Amino acid sequence: MQRQWGVEREDGNWTGIVGVLQHQQADFCMVLTLTRSRIHVVQFSTIYMQSNIVIVSLKPRLMPQHLAIIKPFPGSLWVVLIVSILLWAIALWLIQRARSWTLGGSSVHLGTALFYSWGTLMGNWTPHLPANATGRLMMGLLLVTCLIVTTVYRSSLVAHLVVQDKDAEINTFQDLLARDGWGWGTNRIGDVLTIYFQNNPNPDAKKVFERMQFAPVEVQFPRVLEGGYSCITYKSDVLRPVASKYTNRQGYTPIHVSRTQYPLFIGEGWGFRIGAPFRHRISQMMLRLKEGGIIDYWLDNLISSDSKVTTKKTEEETPTDAVNKISEVHICGRIVGR
Repeated sequence: MQRQWGVEREDGNWTGIVGVLQHQQADFCMVLTLTRSRIHVVQFSTIYMQSNIVIVSLKPRLMPQHLAIIKPFPGSLWVVLIVSILLWAIALWLIQRARSWTLGGSSVHLGTALFYSWGTLMGNWTPHLPANATGRLMMGLLLVTCLIVTTVYRSSLVAHLVVQDKDAEINTFQDLLARDGWGWGTNRIGDVLTIYFQNNPNPDAKKVFERMQFAPVEVQFPRVLEGGYSCITYKSDVLRPVASKYTNRQGYTPIHVSRTQYPLFIGEGWGFRIGAPFRHRISQMMLRLKEGGIIDYWLDNLISSDSKVTTKKTEEETPTDAVNKISEVHICGRIVGR
């Protein structure tokens, strides 16, 4: 970052591209993110592009079919159901034992009470009911309860077998941190994305940055497709490779781009040395292109056509380069025309 975009030194001087503009060694540069510290040494044009941060992951997969047997009830309900059956068996055993000790007569063994409860829950209730009224009442309550539980379970099981569940989508930093054994990284090291995480007061963002891995985009996407890994990068870096390399002719892609987008500062524009006389005219033209929807249309058209056209020129061009190119053509044409 120090050699490319630049960082501020203790004496107030900048390195990189920002330093070149600060010391009047160039008139302007393209694709420079507007930050609070840069506006003191560089003048910016109209912001024409937002660089939001997104999380790229593999689309949720279908849950294994064998797990459908436990999916009708959540884990907490299964625990409550099992504990309730055990407590009912123990209560029946204690009540029958106390009745036998006070009034005489036969009692029920603990094993028999457990068989009563589990058999009734599984739909194989025993015809040998306790002889006394107390035991019969408890068995009646158990039968009604198990009938309700099994009816709800079977209807929910049919629904889960017809429509399989999927893993949850990853849309936020919290979703990343909640995944056990999940990894993530970025292809953007040493630029504004790094500053975003370093200065972000959100504790979740800081935790994400602590475990961030850095690798080129050619390495990031194959790891995403393997599963268990996400790529955190600019949305502009995602749209083109997803459309051109990871989308089939039917328009399906296994890549999931997070619905939540994290704004990266204000946006991107052209940077000018302070006092550049042509900045105002270029900013006016950019504003007209932005308000007319030409830049957004060009980007959308580039991304959609990039999935069909595979020429070498298209392979090497990025959405940001495309914006720069169309801006140069329209702006130069207007300046020359005048």
